[in-house]
Amino acid sequence: IEKYRRVETVQVYPEEPDEGQGAVGPAIYVTDGDSNPIRAERRSKIWRVNLDGSASRSFVPWPRVHFGHVRSDGRIPRYLDGSNPNGIAVDVANRKIYWADVMAAGSIRSSNFDGSDTTNVASDVGSPQGLALDLVNGKIYWANQDPSTPSIGSANLDGSNSQNIVTSTLTSPTGIAVDADGGKIYWTDWALHKIESADLDGSNRQEFLTGVNANNASGLALDLVNSKIYWVSWTLATGSRIQRADLDGDGSDAEVVTPAGVGILWGIAVDAEREKIYWVDQTANNMGSANLDGSNPRVLLRELMFPKYVALGVW
Repeated sequence: IEKYRRVETVQVYPEEPDEGQGAVGPAIYVTDGDSNPIRAERRSKIWRVNLDGSASRSFVPWPRVHFGHVRSDGRIPRYLDGSNPNGIAVDVANRKIYWADVMAAGSIRSSNFDGSDTTNVASDVGSPQGLALDLVNGKIYWANQDPSTPSIGSANLDGSNSQNIVTSTLTSPTGIAVDADGGKIYWTDWALHKIESADLDGSNRQEFLTGVNANNASGLALDLVNSKIYWVSWTLATGSRIQRADLDGDGSDAEVVTPAGVGILWGIAVDAEREKIYWVDQTANNMGSANLDGSNPRVLLRELMFPKYVALGVW
């Protein structure tokens, strides 16, 4: 006779531990799951890898909760809750990572660099995609792609004061980035083919770029050293492209800096000090880097399941 029960598993920490927690230097963090959300909740991971591609390790970003009929062989066929991480951001000073998670009605979660001390920061935020931190003002920002209530949301770093600050004329907000000193947030809308900006409270909304150069725009990153904005776009004719433009312009100076040999791209990150750009490739299921102009591409992390977003923990 089958019985019905609920079992919580134990969270899994780095699969390749080294001395200490293995998270003491500059690194790249990648969210990785599955294109199928049912499988993603069982297979999702967050990867950490050194800037040169060495010492990769991963952790399961949230305890999994099993719920189902337990048969005589002990098999429990369903997972509920679990994790399906999207956007990710790093707070170097406090040794924390934050990620957007579409499981459990949408959550913003955080942990230590090594995946320990996992915390649910904010709940019921829809279908969060890109995530960005404003460490000057102690804020989190996310792009909510819930088809019924798409929005740009924000909260304090501890999850308090969670609110939607942009709610109108959005369809699929995807990537998001913050210029705290400039008092601006930027986001892409994948379905509306545009990049927009607003003040940190959502006011003074402005269109930065629309049209073919922002077609299916997804990943977004800022280079505040050189006053540049980088984004990923896609068209049937060109495939995925990484483009950049002056941050203080209108996007008309958009320049293509796509590395050679890439497939379908999504999340990107920029390290202006080291003059590097990082991306995830959902065709090859890897993460790579190149110079800011797209030259000298290199794969740093291979054999991922379905990489989504990438963030830097550098100083």
